[in-house]
Amino acid sequence: MPIVSDATPIIYLGKIGNLSFLRQLYKCVYVPDAVWKELVTPLTEAWATTPEDVTEILKAYSEKWLVLKALEEKSRKLSRKLVNYGIHKSQADAIALAKQLGTDFFLTNDEVARKIALIHKVKTKWLTEVLLEALKTGLIKNPQNFDEILDKLVDKGLWIRKSLIQEAKRKAREISP
Repeated sequence: MPIVSDATPIIYLGKIGNLSFLRQLYKCVYVPDAVWKELVTPLTEAWATTPEDVTEILKAYSEKWLVLKALEEKSRKLSRKLVNYGIHKSQADAIALAKQLGTDFFLTNDEVARKIALIHKVKTKWLTEVLLEALKTGLIKNPQNFDEILDKLVDKGLWIRKSLIQEAKRKAREISP
């Protein structure tokens, strides 16, 4: 079941060394050109140090499960409309690509992008929902491990509302892999 993602979930799972969760859960993750550019910015701008996520991202790309996919003309038109809602071009492209491909969902951690996707009948998931799936399937061993992973993401700079963190941790307690 392939999915489309914007940059944030990929970057942060890469930062903590768990990007492979996406491959193990969904087999294939599509990204449009604008998202790819965000993912490899440290390389294209020759940053002094390469962030830890870039190595993970390039590995996923070389293994062919993180797939760069071009937007068709109809999808580019939709993306231009979506930008008018105030989201970043890469998010608009990702929503348009998810609609174009008819993927299972659009993975994001942005509330506005999520709302816009839902308005356009594109199913969405938060990164916390992906982690809960990883717990259900045994990729994450137990609720304590779930908490550690979620806390690592936040420590690396991922912004998640405290209420969503608490809700995710509560749900993790209800799951036994």
